[in-house]
Amino acid sequence: MTSRLATTISIALTAAIVTTITATPAVAAPPAVAAPPAVAAPLAVAAPPSLEKLEQALITAGEAPAGYLFSSRTVMAASAAVAAALSRAAAAVDPCKDPGTTAEPASSGSAAITFRKGKDGPFLAEQITAVGNAAARAVVAQYQTILAKCPVINGEEGKTTFSAWASPQAGDASIGFLTTVQEKGKTTPAGSSSTAVVVHGDVLAVFTNLNYATGGNATNTTELTELVKAGAAKILKTLP
Repeated sequence: MTSRLATTISIALTAAIVTTITATPAVAAPPAVAAPPAVAAPLAVAAPPSLEKLEQALITAGEAPAGYLFSSRTVMAASAAVAAALSRAAAAVDPCKDPGTTAEPASSGSAAITFRKGKDGPFLAEQITAVGNAAARAVVAQYQTILAKCPVINGEEGKTTFSAWASPQAGDASIGFLTTVQEKGKTTPAGSSSTAVVVHGDVLAVFTNLNYATGGNATNTTELTELVKAGAAKILKTLP
Protein backbone atom coordinates (compact mmCIF):
# COMPACT_ATOMS: atom_id res chain seq x y z
CA MET A 1 0.00 0.00 0.00
CA THR A 2 0.53 1.01 -1.04
CA SER A 3 2.20 9.41 4.39
CA ARG A 4 8.62 22.21 5.68
CA LEU A 5 9.30 23.93 8.80
CA ALA A 6 8.31 27.58 8.26
CA THR A 7 11.06 29.90 9.47
CA THR A 8 10.23 33.38 10.62
CA ILE A 9 13.03 35.83 10.05
CA SER A 10 12.91 38.86 12.33
CA ILE A 11 14.93 41.95 11.36
CA ALA A 12 15.70 44.35 14.20
CA LEU A 13 16.17 47.92 12.99
CA THR A 14 18.23 50.19 15.22
CA ALA A 15 16.92 53.77 15.54
CA ALA A 16 19.24 56.56 14.40
CA ILE A 17 21.15 58.28 17.20
CA VAL A 18 21.35 62.10 17.16
CA THR A 19 24.72 63.41 18.29
CA THR A 20 25.81 66.99 19.15
CA ILE A 21 29.07 68.84 18.52
CA THR A 22 30.20 71.31 21.22
CA ALA A 23 31.20 74.74 19.79
CA THR A 24 30.62 78.44 20.42
CA PRO A 25 27.73 78.70 19.99
CA ALA A 26 26.69 75.04 20.18
CA VAL A 27 25.24 73.76 16.93
CA ALA A 28 23.19 70.60 16.83
CA ALA A 29 24.37 68.05 14.27
CA PRO A 30 21.84 67.00 11.67
CA PRO A 31 20.08 63.72 12.33
CA ALA A 32 21.91 60.66 11.10
CA VAL A 33 20.39 59.04 8.02
CA ALA A 34 19.22 55.49 8.71
CA ALA A 35 20.33 52.80 6.26
CA PRO A 36 17.53 51.19 4.24
CA PRO A 37 16.21 48.01 5.83
CA ALA A 38 17.80 44.79 4.65
CA VAL A 39 15.67 42.70 2.30
CA ALA A 40 15.30 39.10 3.46
CA ALA A 41 16.28 36.48 0.92
CA PRO A 42 13.49 34.10 -0.11
CA LEU A 43 13.29 30.97 2.00
CA ALA A 44 14.84 27.96 0.33
CA VAL A 45 12.53 25.01 -0.32
CA ALA A 46 14.17 21.78 0.77
CA ALA A 47 14.34 19.08 -1.87
CA PRO A 48 12.50 15.81 -1.23
CA PRO A 49 14.66 12.95 0.10
CA SER A 50 16.70 11.23 -2.59
CA LEU A 51 16.25 7.57 -3.50
CA GLU A 52 19.54 6.88 -1.77
CA LYS A 53 18.29 8.47 1.46
CA LEU A 54 14.98 6.60 1.32
CA GLU A 55 16.85 3.33 0.89
CA GLN A 56 19.17 4.14 3.79
CA ALA A 57 16.13 4.71 6.01
CA LEU A 58 14.80 1.18 5.47
CA ILE A 59 15.10 -1.45 8.19
CA THR A 60 17.85 -3.99 7.47
CA ALA A 61 17.77 -7.75 8.00
CA GLY A 62 19.74 -7.33 11.20
CA GLU A 63 17.17 -4.87 12.53
CA ALA A 64 14.07 -6.92 11.64
CA PRO A 65 12.09 -8.79 14.33
CA ALA A 66 13.58 -12.13 15.39
CA GLY A 67 12.92 -15.03 13.04
CA TYR A 68 12.36 -12.91 9.93
CA LEU A 69 14.72 -13.27 6.99
CA PHE A 70 15.31 -10.94 4.07
CA SER A 71 12.95 -11.63 1.16
CA SER A 72 13.08 -8.75 -1.33
CA ARG A 73 14.07 -5.13 -1.78
CA THR A 74 12.69 -2.61 -4.28
CA VAL A 75 13.77 0.93 -5.13
CA MET A 76 11.56 2.76 -7.60
CA ALA A 77 11.93 6.21 -9.08
CA ALA A 78 8.62 7.97 -9.66
CA SER A 79 7.48 7.86 -13.27
CA ALA A 80 4.83 9.78 -15.16
CA ALA A 81 2.71 6.61 -15.40
CA VAL A 82 2.85 6.00 -11.65
CA ALA A 83 2.08 9.63 -10.88
CA ALA A 84 -0.89 9.59 -13.26
CA ALA A 85 -2.30 6.40 -11.73
CA LEU A 86 -2.01 7.76 -8.21
CA SER A 87 -3.51 11.07 -9.32
CA ARG A 88 -6.56 9.20 -10.53
CA ALA A 89 -6.81 7.45 -7.16
CA ALA A 90 -6.47 10.80 -5.39
CA ALA A 91 -9.39 12.13 -7.42
CA ALA A 92 -11.74 9.64 -5.74
CA VAL A 93 -13.72 11.84 -3.36
CA ASP A 94 -15.24 8.89 -1.51
CA PRO A 95 -12.67 6.52 0.03
CA CYS A 96 -15.53 4.18 0.97
CA LYS A 97 -15.96 3.43 -2.74
CA ASP A 98 -12.29 3.52 -3.69
CA PRO A 99 -9.94 2.78 -0.75
CA GLY A 100 -6.86 3.31 -2.94
CA THR A 101 -4.05 5.53 -1.75
CA THR A 102 -4.36 9.29 -2.14
CA ALA A 103 -0.60 9.79 -2.13
CA GLU A 104 1.24 11.16 -5.14
CA PRO A 105 5.01 10.44 -5.21
CA ALA A 106 7.55 13.19 -5.35
CA SER A 107 10.42 12.98 -7.82
CA SER A 108 12.49 10.85 -5.46
CA GLY A 109 10.11 7.86 -5.61
CA SER A 110 10.01 5.08 -3.01
CA ALA A 111 12.01 2.28 -1.39
CA ALA A 112 10.62 -0.95 0.07
CA ILE A 113 11.86 -4.10 1.79
CA THR A 114 10.15 -7.38 2.71
CA PHE A 115 11.02 -10.04 5.28
CA ARG A 116 9.49 -13.49 5.72
CA LYS A 117 9.24 -16.12 8.44
CA GLY A 118 9.16 -19.61 6.98
CA LYS A 119 8.73 -20.62 3.36
CA ASP A 120 5.20 -19.26 2.95
CA GLY A 121 5.25 -16.42 5.46
CA PRO A 122 3.96 -14.53 7.28
CA PHE A 123 5.64 -11.50 5.74
CA LEU A 124 6.67 -8.13 7.15
CA ALA A 125 7.09 -5.22 4.75
CA GLU A 126 8.16 -1.59 4.95
CA GLN A 127 7.69 0.99 2.20
CA ILE A 128 8.92 4.59 2.41
CA THR A 129 7.69 7.09 -0.18
CA ALA A 130 8.45 10.80 -0.62
CA VAL A 131 4.99 12.26 -1.22
CA GLY A 132 4.92 15.63 0.55
CA ASN A 133 3.40 16.27 3.96
CA ALA A 134 -0.09 17.20 2.75
CA ALA A 135 -0.44 14.05 0.64
CA ALA A 136 0.95 11.86 3.42
CA ARG A 137 -1.54 13.26 5.93
CA ALA A 138 -4.32 12.73 3.38
CA VAL A 139 -3.60 9.00 3.42
CA VAL A 140 -4.02 8.88 7.22
CA ALA A 141 -7.24 10.90 6.95
CA GLN A 142 -8.54 8.53 4.27
CA TYR A 143 -8.17 5.48 6.49
CA GLN A 144 -9.72 7.36 9.41
CA THR A 145 -12.75 7.93 7.17
CA ILE A 146 -12.91 4.27 6.17
CA LEU A 147 -12.74 3.06 9.77
CA ALA A 148 -15.40 5.54 10.89
CA LYS A 149 -17.85 5.36 7.98
CA CYS A 150 -17.37 2.19 5.96
CA PRO A 151 -15.38 -0.55 7.75
CA VAL A 152 -16.91 -3.13 5.39
CA ILE A 153 -16.48 -2.50 1.65
CA ASN A 154 -18.19 -4.83 -0.83
CA GLY A 155 -16.50 -5.03 -4.19
CA GLU A 156 -16.91 -7.07 -7.35
CA GLU A 157 -14.46 -9.74 -6.21
CA GLY A 158 -15.51 -9.93 -2.57
CA LYS A 159 -15.66 -8.15 0.76
CA THR A 160 -12.92 -6.20 2.52
CA THR A 161 -13.26 -5.54 6.25
CA PHE A 162 -11.27 -2.85 8.10
CA SER A 163 -10.84 -2.63 11.86
CA ALA A 164 -8.62 -0.41 14.01
CA TRP A 165 -5.66 -1.48 16.12
CA ALA A 166 -3.52 0.62 18.43
CA SER A 167 -0.36 0.99 16.39
CA PRO A 168 2.60 2.82 17.97
CA GLN A 169 2.13 6.57 17.72
CA ALA A 170 5.02 7.94 15.70
CA GLY A 171 5.89 10.81 13.38
CA ASP A 172 3.59 13.73 12.61
CA ALA A 173 0.53 11.49 12.19
CA SER A 174 -0.13 7.75 12.22
CA ILE A 175 -2.88 5.16 12.13
CA GLY A 176 -3.17 1.38 12.39
CA PHE A 177 -5.76 -0.94 10.90
CA LEU A 178 -6.43 -4.60 10.17
CA THR A 179 -7.71 -5.73 6.78
CA THR A 180 -9.40 -9.03 5.95
CA VAL A 181 -10.33 -10.02 2.40
CA GLN A 182 -13.20 -12.44 1.82
CA GLU A 183 -13.56 -13.64 -1.76
CA LYS A 184 -17.02 -14.24 -3.16
CA GLY A 185 -18.11 -17.87 -2.77
CA LYS A 186 -15.38 -18.63 -0.19
CA THR A 187 -16.01 -19.59 3.44
CA THR A 188 -12.54 -18.66 4.75
CA PRO A 189 -10.59 -15.40 4.32
CA ALA A 190 -8.34 -15.27 1.28
CA GLY A 191 -5.83 -13.26 3.30
CA SER A 192 -5.44 -10.63 5.94
CA SER A 193 -3.00 -7.94 6.89
CA SER A 194 -2.22 -5.55 9.69
CA THR A 195 -0.94 -2.13 8.66
CA ALA A 196 0.54 0.96 10.28
CA VAL A 197 0.81 4.21 8.32
CA VAL A 198 3.28 6.80 9.66
CA VAL A 199 3.89 10.35 8.43
CA HIS A 200 7.26 12.03 9.00
CA GLY A 201 7.66 15.38 7.25
CA ASP A 202 7.34 14.73 3.51
CA VAL A 203 7.69 10.98 3.91
CA LEU A 204 4.94 8.36 4.12
CA ALA A 205 5.98 5.04 5.69
CA VAL A 206 3.71 1.99 5.45
CA PHE A 207 4.46 -1.05 7.61
CA THR A 208 2.53 -4.25 6.85
CA ASN A 209 2.18 -7.79 8.17
CA LEU A 210 0.80 -10.09 5.44
CA ASN A 211 -0.46 -13.61 6.04
CA TYR A 212 -1.85 -15.92 3.37
CA ALA A 213 -0.54 -19.22 4.69
CA THR A 214 -2.87 -19.97 7.61
CA GLY A 215 -6.36 -19.08 6.52
CA GLY A 216 -5.60 -15.39 6.32
CA ASN A 217 -5.21 -14.90 10.08
CA ALA A 218 -2.80 -12.00 10.62
CA THR A 219 -4.37 -10.27 13.61
CA ASN A 220 -1.32 -10.75 15.85
CA THR A 221 0.36 -7.35 15.65
CA THR A 222 3.21 -7.93 18.12
CA GLU A 223 5.94 -8.38 15.50
CA LEU A 224 4.57 -5.55 13.37
CA THR A 225 4.66 -3.28 16.41
CA GLU A 226 8.37 -4.08 16.78
CA LEU A 227 8.95 -3.24 13.12
CA VAL A 228 7.06 0.06 13.38
CA LYS A 229 9.00 1.18 16.44
CA ALA A 230 12.38 0.31 14.91
CA GLY A 231 11.44 1.65 11.48
CA ALA A 232 10.05 4.96 12.74
CA ALA A 233 13.15 5.52 14.88
CA LYS A 234 15.44 4.88 11.91
CA ILE A 235 13.44 7.18 9.64
CA LEU A 236 13.64 9.96 12.22
CA LYS A 237 17.41 9.47 12.46
CA THR A 238 18.05 9.16 8.71
CA LEU A 239 15.52 11.68 7.40
CA PRO A 240 15.40 14.43 10.08
